[in-house]
Amino acid sequence: MYMKKILFPLALIALVTACQPKPEPDPVLTENGYEYIDLGLSVKWATMNVGAAAPEDFGYYVAWGETKNRETDTYDWAHYAFANGSGETLTKYCSNPDMGNNGFTDNKVRLDKEDDLAAVAWGGKWRMPTQEEMQELIDRCTWTFTTLGANKGYQVVGPSGKSIFLPAGGEPQGSIYFGKNKYGHYWTSTNCGANSSYSWALYMAPDAYTMPGGNYRCSGFSVRPVL
Repeated sequence: MYMKKILFPLALIALVTACQPKPEPDPVLTENGYEYIDLGLSVKWATMNVGAAAPEDFGYYVAWGETKNRETDTYDWAHYAFANGSGETLTKYCSNPDMGNNGFTDNKVRLDKEDDLAAVAWGGKWRMPTQEEMQELIDRCTWTFTTLGANKGYQVVGPSGKSIFLPAGGEPQGSIYFGKNKYGHYWTSTNCGANSSYSWALYMAPDAYTMPGGNYRCSGFSVRPVL
């Protein structure tokens, strides 16, 4: 009798538990065929980089305002689309005549749609994040350097409790990328204005995630879209 008193409640609990409905998985949210996550911020963040096949993939590397992946090419002013050989001969996105080609200025500080890699590659409502949106990601989320699949990077958990993974794609030096799985850079769509040779980008290292200042526009960085 003693054994029956113990086993009966356990069997009843198991039966009740088995009959309870299983929680539904979160729906997959997409825009124009690409998945995104609602982190609880002002914009929704894509689950992977432009050019990536999975969240841990590095994806494309592009200079600021360019829309073509050229990882094996040289990232310098001589190869940059919007300069005539140096950072002081800019032909677009220039607010300082001393940096413009023959004094050129257009006072553009945010990428036009045709120069926004996210908009060009993914279409729909996708675009590159602004400086303010990237700063919000830094300030309002919890960042943990970790591993996903074969690559290292940051798991970024938003106020909603959901997260994205930003792989550390390395740093370009000419035509060579070093520090993959240790360092990473992500462009914003925002130029530095008076210092027009620079645009804002996220910098990542195992002990840092910040936007310390502008980066040369001719550098080849990753892009994570928003909408």
